[in-house]
Amino acid sequence: MVRLSRILAAEREVWALAKVTATASDVKPPDMWMQYPADAAASLEEAYQSGQPTCKVRPIRRTEATDERAAHPQPDVPQSHAEECSAMRDQIKALEEMTGQLRQQLDASRERLAQQRQFHQHCFRLLMEMGRQAIARRPDCSAATAAVSQRELQGTLLGGVCEDEVKAMAIRSLFSESMASHRIEIKSLEWCPPPKVVVTRLVEVKNPVRQTLYEAGLHEVLQRNPKGCSPIPDITAFSCHCAQFGSMDLNEFLLFHGCPLHTCEQIASRGFDPQRGGEAVGAMFGKGTYFAQNASKSDFYTTCSECSRDAAHGDCSHPHGERCLVLARVLLGQSKPVTTEKLKGITRAPERQDGEPYDSITALTKEHGGRVDHMEFVIFKEQMALPQYLIYYRHAEDCWCHNCWRRWPKH
Repeated sequence: MVRLSRILAAEREVWALAKVTATASDVKPPDMWMQYPADAAASLEEAYQSGQPTCKVRPIRRTEATDERAAHPQPDVPQSHAEECSAMRDQIKALEEMTGQLRQQLDASRERLAQQRQFHQHCFRLLMEMGRQAIARRPDCSAATAAVSQRELQGTLLGGVCEDEVKAMAIRSLFSESMASHRIEIKSLEWCPPPKVVVTRLVEVKNPVRQTLYEAGLHEVLQRNPKGCSPIPDITAFSCHCAQFGSMDLNEFLLFHGCPLHTCEQIASRGFDPQRGGEAVGAMFGKGTYFAQNASKSDFYTTCSECSRDAAHGDCSHPHGERCLVLARVLLGQSKPVTTEKLKGITRAPERQDGEPYDSITALTKEHGGRVDHMEFVIFKEQMALPQYLIYYRHAEDCWCHNCWRRWPKH
Protein backbone atom coordinates (compact mmCIF):
# COMPACT_ATOMS: atom_id res chain seq x y z
CA MET A 1 0.00 0.00 0.00
CA VAL A 2 1.41 3.41 -0.95
CA ARG A 3 0.13 6.96 -0.63
CA LEU A 4 -1.00 8.26 -4.08
CA SER A 5 -0.02 11.87 -3.62
CA ARG A 6 3.60 11.03 -2.86
CA ILE A 7 3.84 8.41 -5.57
CA LEU A 8 2.41 10.58 -8.34
CA ALA A 9 4.39 13.64 -7.30
CA ALA A 10 7.62 11.69 -7.22
CA GLU A 11 6.82 10.02 -10.52
CA ARG A 12 6.10 13.32 -12.32
CA GLU A 13 9.25 14.89 -10.93
CA VAL A 14 11.39 11.98 -12.01
CA TRP A 15 10.01 11.81 -15.50
CA ALA A 16 10.27 15.55 -15.95
CA LEU A 17 13.91 15.37 -15.01
CA ALA A 18 14.41 12.38 -17.32
CA LYS A 19 12.81 14.20 -20.30
CA VAL A 20 14.96 17.28 -19.78
CA THR A 21 18.07 15.13 -19.58
CA ALA A 22 17.10 13.18 -22.71
CA THR A 23 16.39 16.39 -24.70
CA ALA A 24 19.67 17.99 -23.67
CA SER A 25 21.97 15.10 -24.32
CA ASP A 26 19.88 12.80 -26.53
CA VAL A 27 20.65 10.00 -24.07
CA LYS A 28 18.03 7.58 -22.81
CA PRO A 29 17.27 7.75 -19.11
CA PRO A 30 18.97 5.13 -16.96
CA ASP A 31 17.22 1.81 -16.68
CA MET A 32 16.73 2.42 -12.98
CA TRP A 33 14.15 5.14 -13.80
CA MET A 34 11.03 3.66 -15.34
CA GLN A 35 7.26 3.98 -15.36
CA TYR A 36 4.78 1.69 -13.78
CA PRO A 37 3.25 -0.74 -16.29
CA ALA A 38 0.13 0.54 -18.02
CA ASP A 39 -2.31 -1.40 -15.85
CA ALA A 40 -0.63 -0.20 -12.68
CA ALA A 41 -0.51 3.41 -13.91
CA ALA A 42 -4.22 3.27 -14.83
CA SER A 43 -5.07 1.95 -11.38
CA LEU A 44 -3.10 4.75 -9.75
CA GLU A 45 -4.72 7.46 -11.90
CA GLU A 46 -8.21 6.12 -11.27
CA ALA A 47 -7.62 6.02 -7.54
CA TYR A 48 -6.22 9.57 -7.62
CA GLN A 49 -9.19 10.95 -9.56
CA SER A 50 -11.65 9.30 -7.19
CA GLY A 51 -9.85 10.71 -4.16
CA GLN A 52 -8.78 7.42 -2.66
CA PRO A 53 -5.90 7.84 -0.19
CA THR A 54 -4.34 4.48 -1.04
CA CYS A 55 -4.18 2.05 -3.93
CA LYS A 56 -3.02 -1.54 -4.29
CA VAL A 57 -1.14 -2.47 -7.49
CA ARG A 58 0.43 -5.74 -8.55
CA PRO A 59 4.12 -6.31 -7.71
CA ILE A 60 6.56 -5.35 -10.47
CA ARG A 61 10.26 -5.69 -11.12
CA ARG A 62 12.60 -2.76 -11.44
CA THR A 63 13.65 -3.95 -14.88
CA GLU A 64 10.10 -3.92 -16.15
CA ALA A 65 9.28 -1.08 -18.66
CA THR A 66 6.32 -0.37 -20.95
CA ASP A 67 7.55 2.11 -23.58
CA GLU A 68 10.06 2.12 -26.40
CA ARG A 69 12.93 2.92 -24.01
CA ALA A 70 12.90 -0.54 -22.50
CA ALA A 71 16.22 -2.34 -22.93
CA HIS A 72 14.43 -5.52 -24.00
CA PRO A 73 10.87 -6.88 -24.03
CA GLN A 74 9.67 -7.74 -20.56
CA PRO A 75 7.51 -10.76 -19.85
CA ASP A 76 4.43 -10.58 -17.78
CA VAL A 77 5.90 -10.41 -14.28
CA PRO A 78 3.24 -12.17 -12.23
CA GLN A 79 2.89 -15.02 -14.68
CA SER A 80 6.64 -15.58 -15.20
CA HIS A 81 7.30 -15.26 -11.47
CA ALA A 82 4.63 -17.82 -10.66
CA GLU A 83 5.97 -20.19 -13.29
CA GLU A 84 9.49 -19.73 -11.95
CA CYS A 85 8.37 -20.37 -8.37
CA SER A 86 6.43 -23.43 -9.47
CA ALA A 87 9.44 -24.77 -11.35
CA MET A 88 11.66 -24.15 -8.34
CA ARG A 89 9.20 -25.91 -6.08
CA ASP A 90 9.20 -28.88 -8.44
CA GLN A 91 12.99 -28.90 -8.42
CA ILE A 92 13.09 -28.70 -4.64
CA LYS A 93 10.60 -31.54 -4.38
CA ALA A 94 12.64 -33.64 -6.81
CA LEU A 95 15.82 -32.87 -4.88
CA GLU A 96 14.13 -33.78 -1.60
CA GLU A 97 12.99 -37.09 -3.07
CA MET A 98 16.49 -37.75 -4.42
CA THR A 99 17.99 -36.82 -1.06
CA GLY A 100 15.63 -39.22 0.68
CA GLN A 101 16.58 -42.01 -1.69
CA LEU A 102 20.28 -41.30 -1.24
CA ARG A 103 19.83 -41.23 2.53
CA GLN A 104 18.12 -44.62 2.41
CA GLN A 105 20.93 -45.99 0.24
CA LEU A 106 23.51 -44.54 2.64
CA ASP A 107 21.77 -46.08 5.65
CA ALA A 108 21.62 -49.44 3.88
CA SER A 109 25.31 -49.19 2.96
CA ARG A 110 26.20 -48.32 6.54
CA GLU A 111 24.25 -51.30 7.81
CA ARG A 112 25.96 -53.62 5.32
CA LEU A 113 29.35 -52.17 6.24
CA ALA A 114 28.65 -52.65 9.96
CA GLN A 115 27.62 -56.25 9.32
CA GLN A 116 30.76 -56.89 7.25
CA ARG A 117 32.95 -55.27 9.89
CA GLN A 118 31.30 -57.36 12.59
CA PHE A 119 31.80 -60.49 10.49
CA HIS A 120 35.46 -59.65 9.83
CA GLN A 121 36.05 -58.97 13.52
CA HIS A 122 34.42 -62.29 14.38
CA CYS A 123 36.62 -64.09 11.84
CA PHE A 124 39.70 -62.28 13.14
CA ARG A 125 38.89 -63.30 16.71
CA LEU A 126 38.41 -66.91 15.61
CA LEU A 127 41.70 -66.93 13.72
CA MET A 128 43.48 -65.26 16.61
CA GLU A 129 42.06 -67.81 19.03
CA MET A 130 43.16 -70.62 16.72
CA GLY A 131 46.63 -69.08 16.62
CA ARG A 132 46.78 -68.70 20.39
CA GLN A 133 45.76 -72.32 20.85
CA ALA A 134 48.37 -73.40 18.30
CA ILE A 135 51.26 -71.60 20.00
CA ALA A 136 50.08 -72.74 23.43
CA ARG A 137 50.57 -76.39 22.47
CA ARG A 138 53.95 -77.99 22.88
CA PRO A 139 55.57 -78.88 19.55
CA ASP A 140 54.76 -82.31 18.20
CA CYS A 141 58.11 -84.10 18.04
CA SER A 142 56.72 -87.64 17.99
CA ALA A 143 57.73 -88.25 14.38
CA ALA A 144 60.87 -86.18 14.49
CA THR A 145 64.45 -87.32 14.79
CA ALA A 146 66.79 -86.03 17.46
CA ALA A 147 67.97 -83.32 15.10
CA VAL A 148 66.98 -79.72 15.69
CA SER A 149 64.78 -78.22 13.00
CA GLN A 150 64.11 -74.58 12.23
CA ARG A 151 61.37 -73.59 9.82
CA GLU A 152 60.22 -70.14 8.83
CA LEU A 153 56.47 -69.80 9.22
CA GLN A 154 54.90 -69.79 5.76
CA GLY A 155 51.38 -70.19 4.41
CA THR A 156 50.81 -73.93 4.49
CA LEU A 157 47.13 -74.70 3.99
CA LEU A 158 45.63 -77.24 6.33
CA GLY A 159 41.91 -77.97 5.93
CA GLY A 160 41.30 -74.57 4.34
CA VAL A 161 43.01 -72.72 7.21
CA CYS A 162 46.55 -71.40 7.01
CA GLU A 163 48.07 -72.93 10.15
CA ASP A 164 51.35 -71.04 9.90
CA GLU A 165 49.57 -67.76 9.33
CA VAL A 166 47.36 -68.04 12.40
CA LYS A 167 50.45 -68.84 14.45
CA ALA A 168 52.19 -65.83 12.98
CA MET A 169 49.17 -63.63 13.71
CA ALA A 170 49.16 -64.69 17.35
CA ILE A 171 52.92 -64.23 17.78
CA ARG A 172 52.93 -60.80 16.12
CA SER A 173 50.04 -59.74 18.33
CA LEU A 174 51.76 -61.05 21.46
CA PHE A 175 55.00 -59.34 20.43
CA SER A 176 53.55 -55.91 19.62
CA GLU A 177 51.14 -55.80 22.56
CA SER A 178 53.97 -56.50 25.01
CA MET A 179 55.89 -53.36 23.98
CA ALA A 180 56.02 -50.98 26.93
CA SER A 181 57.36 -47.55 27.78
CA HIS A 182 60.74 -47.34 29.52
CA ARG A 183 62.71 -44.63 31.29
CA ILE A 184 65.08 -42.61 29.13
CA GLU A 185 67.79 -43.37 31.72
CA ILE A 186 67.83 -45.84 34.60
CA LYS A 187 66.91 -43.36 37.33
CA SER A 188 65.27 -40.76 35.14
CA LEU A 189 61.73 -39.54 35.72
CA GLU A 190 61.29 -39.07 31.97
CA TRP A 191 59.80 -41.96 29.97
CA CYS A 192 60.19 -42.74 26.29
CA PRO A 193 57.32 -43.93 24.10
CA PRO A 194 56.91 -47.69 23.50
CA PRO A 195 58.97 -49.12 20.63
CA LYS A 196 57.60 -49.18 17.09
CA VAL A 197 58.78 -52.43 15.55
CA VAL A 198 58.24 -54.42 12.36
CA VAL A 199 58.51 -58.21 12.38
CA THR A 200 60.62 -59.34 9.42
CA ARG A 201 60.33 -63.11 9.85
CA LEU A 202 59.28 -65.79 12.31
CA VAL A 203 61.10 -69.10 12.73
CA GLU A 204 59.61 -72.09 14.52
CA VAL A 205 62.11 -74.21 16.44
CA LYS A 206 61.71 -77.93 17.17
CA ASN A 207 64.29 -79.45 19.45
CA PRO A 208 63.23 -82.99 20.46
CA VAL A 209 66.06 -83.44 22.97
CA ARG A 210 65.32 -80.19 24.76
CA GLN A 211 61.60 -80.90 24.68
CA THR A 212 62.18 -84.25 26.38
CA LEU A 213 64.11 -82.46 29.12
CA TYR A 214 61.35 -79.87 29.44
CA GLU A 215 58.65 -82.51 29.81
CA ALA A 216 60.76 -84.19 32.48
CA GLY A 217 60.90 -80.82 34.24
CA LEU A 218 57.11 -80.65 34.08
CA HIS A 219 56.74 -83.95 35.89
CA GLU A 220 59.37 -82.89 38.42
CA VAL A 221 57.45 -79.69 39.22
CA LEU A 222 54.20 -81.62 39.38
CA GLN A 223 55.76 -84.09 41.81
CA ARG A 224 56.79 -81.23 44.12
CA ASN A 225 53.44 -79.46 43.71
CA PRO A 226 50.77 -82.17 43.34
CA LYS A 227 47.99 -79.62 43.90
CA GLY A 228 49.37 -77.15 41.42
CA CYS A 229 51.38 -73.97 41.89
CA SER A 230 50.37 -70.67 43.41
CA PRO A 231 49.33 -68.07 40.83
CA ILE A 232 51.85 -65.32 40.09
CA PRO A 233 50.20 -61.98 40.88
CA ASP A 234 50.04 -59.25 38.20
CA ILE A 235 51.61 -61.38 35.48
CA THR A 236 50.28 -60.54 32.01
CA ALA A 237 52.33 -63.02 29.96
CA PHE A 238 50.66 -65.52 27.63
CA SER A 239 49.69 -68.59 29.64
CA CYS A 240 50.34 -72.07 28.23
CA HIS A 241 48.20 -73.99 30.68
CA CYS A 242 48.29 -77.62 29.66
CA ALA A 243 45.04 -79.56 29.56
CA GLN A 244 47.08 -82.65 30.43
CA PHE A 245 47.10 -81.56 34.07
CA GLY A 246 43.43 -80.64 34.28
CA SER A 247 42.68 -77.71 36.56
CA MET A 248 46.18 -77.73 38.05
CA ASP A 249 48.30 -74.82 36.86
CA LEU A 250 52.09 -75.18 36.80
CA ASN A 251 52.63 -71.60 35.64
CA GLU A 252 53.74 -72.23 32.08
CA PHE A 253 54.12 -69.03 30.07
CA LEU A 254 55.50 -67.80 26.78
CA LEU A 255 58.24 -65.32 27.71
CA PHE A 256 60.85 -63.31 25.80
CA HIS A 257 64.62 -63.68 26.09
CA GLY A 258 67.01 -61.09 24.66
CA CYS A 259 70.61 -61.83 23.67
CA PRO A 260 73.17 -61.03 20.94
CA LEU A 261 72.00 -61.96 17.46
CA HIS A 262 74.32 -64.93 16.91
CA THR A 263 73.42 -66.37 20.34
CA CYS A 264 69.79 -66.92 19.28
CA GLU A 265 70.87 -69.67 16.88
CA GLN A 266 72.90 -71.31 19.63
CA ILE A 267 69.94 -71.24 22.02
CA ALA A 268 67.71 -72.77 19.35
CA SER A 269 70.05 -75.72 18.93
CA ARG A 270 71.47 -76.13 22.44
CA GLY A 271 68.78 -74.68 24.68
CA PHE A 272 69.32 -72.26 27.55
CA ASP A 273 72.34 -72.46 29.82
CA PRO A 274 71.52 -70.86 33.20
CA GLN A 275 75.18 -71.10 34.28
CA ARG A 276 76.02 -68.40 31.75
CA GLY A 277 73.21 -66.12 32.83
CA GLY A 278 74.13 -62.50 33.40
CA GLU A 279 77.63 -62.78 31.89
CA ALA A 280 77.29 -59.54 29.96
CA VAL A 281 74.71 -57.60 31.96
CA GLY A 282 75.10 -58.59 35.59
CA ALA A 283 72.91 -60.87 37.64
CA MET A 284 70.79 -58.83 40.02
CA PHE A 285 68.62 -61.82 40.91
CA GLY A 286 71.18 -64.58 40.71
CA LYS A 287 73.09 -66.50 38.08
CA GLY A 288 70.33 -67.90 35.88
CA THR A 289 68.45 -67.39 32.63
CA TYR A 290 66.38 -64.21 32.57
CA PHE A 291 63.04 -63.75 30.83
CA ALA A 292 60.56 -60.90 30.47
CA GLN A 293 56.88 -60.63 29.68
CA ASN A 294 57.60 -57.38 27.78
CA ALA A 295 59.50 -57.80 24.52
CA SER A 296 60.71 -54.21 24.88
CA LYS A 297 62.56 -55.23 28.06
CA SER A 298 64.29 -58.16 26.35
CA ASP A 299 65.15 -55.84 23.45
CA PHE A 300 67.61 -54.10 25.82
CA TYR A 301 70.02 -57.03 25.54
CA THR A 302 70.07 -57.59 21.77
CA THR A 303 72.59 -56.79 19.08
CA CYS A 304 71.75 -56.40 15.40
CA SER A 305 72.88 -57.64 12.00
CA GLU A 306 75.19 -54.64 11.62
CA CYS A 307 77.12 -55.41 14.80
CA SER A 308 80.23 -57.56 14.90
CA ARG A 309 79.82 -61.10 16.17
CA ASP A 310 81.60 -60.41 19.45
CA ALA A 311 79.76 -57.14 20.14
CA ALA A 312 77.93 -56.78 23.44
CA HIS A 313 74.48 -55.26 23.60
CA GLY A 314 75.92 -52.02 24.99
CA ASP A 315 78.16 -51.67 21.94
CA CYS A 316 75.30 -51.60 19.42
CA SER A 317 74.95 -48.21 17.73
CA HIS A 318 72.59 -49.25 14.94
CA PRO A 319 69.01 -48.53 16.05
CA HIS A 320 67.38 -49.90 12.89
CA GLY A 321 69.35 -53.11 12.29
CA GLU A 322 67.63 -56.50 12.29
CA ARG A 323 67.44 -58.11 15.73
CA CYS A 324 66.15 -61.35 17.20
CA LEU A 325 64.35 -62.36 20.37
CA VAL A 326 63.73 -65.90 21.56
CA LEU A 327 60.13 -66.68 22.46
CA ALA A 328 60.36 -69.55 24.93
CA ARG A 329 57.97 -71.77 26.79
CA VAL A 330 59.01 -71.27 30.41
CA LEU A 331 58.00 -73.40 33.38
CA LEU A 332 57.96 -71.00 36.32
CA GLY A 333 56.31 -73.52 38.66
CA GLN A 334 56.25 -72.37 42.27
CA SER A 335 57.92 -68.99 41.85
CA LYS A 336 59.58 -66.97 44.60
CA PRO A 337 58.48 -63.30 44.48
CA VAL A 338 61.37 -60.98 45.35
CA THR A 339 61.49 -57.27 46.08
CA THR A 340 64.69 -55.85 47.56
CA GLU A 341 66.45 -59.06 48.58
CA LYS A 342 70.12 -59.28 47.63
CA LEU A 343 70.32 -62.34 45.41
CA LYS A 344 73.15 -61.43 43.07
CA GLY A 345 75.44 -64.28 44.06
CA ILE A 346 72.96 -67.17 44.14
CA THR A 347 73.23 -69.99 41.61
CA ARG A 348 70.03 -71.83 42.44
CA ALA A 349 66.50 -70.97 43.47
CA PRO A 350 65.85 -70.23 47.16
CA GLU A 351 64.27 -72.89 49.34
CA ARG A 352 60.66 -72.89 50.47
CA GLN A 353 59.56 -73.32 54.06
CA ASP A 354 59.02 -77.03 53.48
CA GLY A 355 62.62 -77.45 52.37
CA GLU A 356 61.79 -77.92 48.69
CA PRO A 357 63.38 -75.45 46.26
CA TYR A 358 61.40 -72.84 44.43
CA ASP A 359 61.27 -73.41 40.70
CA SER A 360 61.98 -69.82 39.70
CA ILE A 361 62.23 -66.22 40.86
CA THR A 362 59.77 -63.46 39.99
CA ALA A 363 61.22 -59.95 40.31
CA LEU A 364 58.38 -57.66 41.36
CA THR A 365 58.09 -54.12 40.04
CA LYS A 366 58.74 -50.89 41.94
CA GLU A 367 55.01 -50.42 42.11
CA HIS A 368 54.89 -53.52 44.34
CA GLY A 369 58.02 -52.80 46.36
CA GLY A 370 60.53 -54.26 43.92
CA ARG A 371 63.54 -52.87 42.08
CA VAL A 372 62.48 -53.05 38.43
CA ASP A 373 59.96 -51.18 36.30
CA HIS A 374 58.82 -54.32 34.47
CA MET A 375 58.56 -57.86 35.80
CA GLU A 376 61.44 -60.27 35.22
CA PHE A 377 61.67 -64.02 35.72
CA VAL A 378 64.72 -66.16 36.44
CA ILE A 379 65.18 -69.94 36.15
CA PHE A 380 68.20 -71.90 37.34
CA LYS A 381 67.75 -75.22 35.53
CA GLU A 382 67.98 -75.79 31.79
CA GLN A 383 64.92 -78.08 31.72
CA MET A 384 62.67 -75.23 32.87
CA ALA A 385 62.60 -73.49 29.47
CA LEU A 386 62.09 -74.60 25.88
CA PRO A 387 62.91 -72.28 22.94
CA GLN A 388 60.00 -72.36 20.49
CA TYR A 389 60.23 -69.34 18.17
CA LEU A 390 62.81 -66.87 16.92
CA ILE A 391 61.32 -63.44 16.25
CA TYR A 392 63.35 -61.33 13.81
CA TYR A 393 62.41 -57.67 13.73
CA ARG A 394 63.54 -54.08 13.19
CA HIS A 395 62.75 -50.82 14.91
CA ALA A 396 60.83 -48.42 12.67
CA GLU A 397 62.60 -45.35 11.29
CA ASP A 398 60.40 -43.07 13.40
CA CYS A 399 60.87 -45.08 16.61
CA TRP A 400 62.16 -43.06 19.57
CA CYS A 401 61.96 -45.66 22.30
CA HIS A 402 64.53 -45.99 25.06
CA ASN A 403 66.62 -48.44 23.07
CA CYS A 404 66.70 -46.37 19.86
CA TRP A 405 67.60 -43.31 21.88
CA ARG A 406 70.44 -45.20 23.57
CA ARG A 407 71.71 -46.77 20.34
CA TRP A 408 72.07 -43.57 18.35
CA PRO A 409 75.80 -42.70 18.09
CA LYS A 410 74.96 -39.06 18.86
CA HIS A 411 71.81 -37.67 20.48
